[in-house]
Amino acid sequence: MKRLSITGMLLLALLPLWTAGQGIEFRDMPLEKALETAAKEKKMVFIDFYTTWCGPCKTLSNEVFPQKEVGDFFNARFVSLKCDAEKGDGPALARKYGVRAYPTLAFLNADGTLAYSFAGALDAASLIERVRRGIDPDLAPDKLQARYDSGERTPELIYYHAITLFENGKDDEANAVISDYFQSLSDRKKSSPDNFAIYERYILNLDNPVAQYVVEHHDRFFKTVGEERARRLMRKWLWQETMPYVIARDNDRLTPEGFRTLKRQVEETGLDTGTYPAMLRLGDYKMAGQWDQYLDYCREKFPEFSDAEKFLILINLDRFATADDPLREKAARLVEENIGSLDNRQQIPLRATLRRLKGENIYRLRVELTGAESGVAVLSGLKGKTYARDSFPFEGGLVAIDFPATDTVQYTLRVVAPELRYPTAKLGDYYPFFNIMLVPGGSVRLSAALEKGKLPRVRCLGGDRVSHDFIRLAHELPEADERAYQQLIIDNIIAGGDIRDYPGELSRNQEAVKRKTMAFIRENPDSYIAETELYKYYNWFDENETEELFKRMSPALRGNAYGQALAMRLERGRRFRTGAQAADFTKKELGGKEVSLAQWRGKYVLLDFWGSWCGPCRASHPHLKELHEKYKDDVVFVSVAEEQTRDIEKARASWGKAIREDGLTWTQILNNEGKDLYNLVDLYHVTSFPTKILIDPEGKIAARWSGSSATPDDKLRELFGH
Repeated sequence: MKRLSITGMLLLALLPLWTAGQGIEFRDMPLEKALETAAKEKKMVFIDFYTTWCGPCKTLSNEVFPQKEVGDFFNARFVSLKCDAEKGDGPALARKYGVRAYPTLAFLNADGTLAYSFAGALDAASLIERVRRGIDPDLAPDKLQARYDSGERTPELIYYHAITLFENGKDDEANAVISDYFQSLSDRKKSSPDNFAIYERYILNLDNPVAQYVVEHHDRFFKTVGEERARRLMRKWLWQETMPYVIARDNDRLTPEGFRTLKRQVEETGLDTGTYPAMLRLGDYKMAGQWDQYLDYCREKFPEFSDAEKFLILINLDRFATADDPLREKAARLVEENIGSLDNRQQIPLRATLRRLKGENIYRLRVELTGAESGVAVLSGLKGKTYARDSFPFEGGLVAIDFPATDTVQYTLRVVAPELRYPTAKLGDYYPFFNIMLVPGGSVRLSAALEKGKLPRVRCLGGDRVSHDFIRLAHELPEADERAYQQLIIDNIIAGGDIRDYPGELSRNQEAVKRKTMAFIRENPDSYIAETELYKYYNWFDENETEELFKRMSPALRGNAYGQALAMRLERGRRFRTGAQAADFTKKELGGKEVSLAQWRGKYVLLDFWGSWCGPCRASHPHLKELHEKYKDDVVFVSVAEEQTRDIEKARASWGKAIREDGLTWTQILNNEGKDLYNLVDLYHVTSFPTKILIDPEGKIAARWSGSSATPDDKLRELFGH
């Protein structure tokens, strides 16, 4: 029987989806046919790479693609297809076009080559603008850079060059382009409508000299771009500047002089209308520390405020949680009176604020048990730096615990009941237990099916989102391999065995945990649990995808301790991501000969970072030897060892011994030598061992893998076809 080609079989992965109404017309045809059709109709091919678990993918499909303006734009230019990147031949096609995050929108020329792609969901207007720019060859990043380098300085070039730099993470360069351009303009050109469009798009706050110029010369802009347009932009800047003076939270940057300047600017620009006078009056009360009057005036003026203004004021009233009772109670009443008028997303954090104002930091746990009628529930875990353990009797199969909680932290609940007792060979009696997440002021209701010597089956019946998400990830989403390994641990505790005797089961468990956790993070990026897991398993993701996930988090998550740590890691790793230029180096290999990355330009290079002390590194060597044998004609293999000693002779000895024992025959480098000149661990931002980095023939980072279970097999197979 004749075999279908990959593109011929895409019918299995490119699912038919005919959009209702007048949106994008997704066609039911294989890629080969779509390319032929595109050539005949003088169009390109658009592929929406999605997954079934991806929330932004669903947003695009349900809310953006069906819109008429999107359909008019896409249907006139593209033959459109949908591809589930995890089914059929979808994974192969996703690899072919470099898909690393979802959704990815790919635009192909009629010959099947990739013209443009990007990841993430946008609203209709932003989507059309980005695609229009992406497929216009004159607006390609290299063309824009060449035009800029040649000295061209037009509003159109600056507008598109800056947005391209921002989209590629080059924020400093983009801001420098805008600043240099603005400084080069005459006063007449600075106030032109074309240049004002640049300010509208890129100038975000009043701290920017461009914004200060616009405000100081507002009369000129009223004449050139119109009062309404100019005031709309200045209102955005001044509102951002005003709110820190209005909300109750303290800010060291706020000064009486700065507030006087702000009030003068609001008055001079004619923006002292609407809610501005009331906002500035609240600022007066705040700056004077007159908090009784502040809260009374909020109650009087709140009917005039927008939902956004009310929310920002209310969410910051938690400063009164430690105030004297009259102030605290007045702040709590203000929240209670207004919380119902806001949408659910705003109400959720406000409920937490209200609980703090009322002094409610009690975590409420209710568990409906099957398999145990009465006994003792033991709650234990770290409380600060101290291990805490509390016991709570229960009757009628219902555990009801109200527990003071000051931090969001993982605890263990053990159910001690006669019918669940199981003697173990070495550790006394075993009783079933499972993990929960304590949330100050939170609550959760669970069901737990318990059986002697068996893994508990736990389900969430309701509660706060953090507790619910934790239970989902820990107890509802595990795959069969993860559950089997958890049961194997219990069996070994009971029998007195050693769980280390089951490396195969451990490996399958680790892969199952990885699949489950990554899917959960991708589907729920705006979840506190997803955020903590992303921080914990940072190296599982390509950093470009991590940045997309980070952008989809709420401001509250991005601003907490985990969010700030993620932002720092993303910034530190920006120069080391896939697509970035790999750092050159010169080092001595095992035989004493100097080698450098530059000498292998034009070839693929696989760097393997390891150490003789690293068990997972050593365990990965047999497979690495197989890969070397298979791809040695296509890829230069280079192992870089980091030994845990400052004594160079000891480092050489342990390194050389491990090389001989493991039979490594390709280029071997000891990073400890010449570290002051080239520290490859730092140059390549290696934070865990083993780490493997593939560098393409142009000297750019093509892929990274961290951990013993992450291997380059799929990437090498994709590149070389074997």
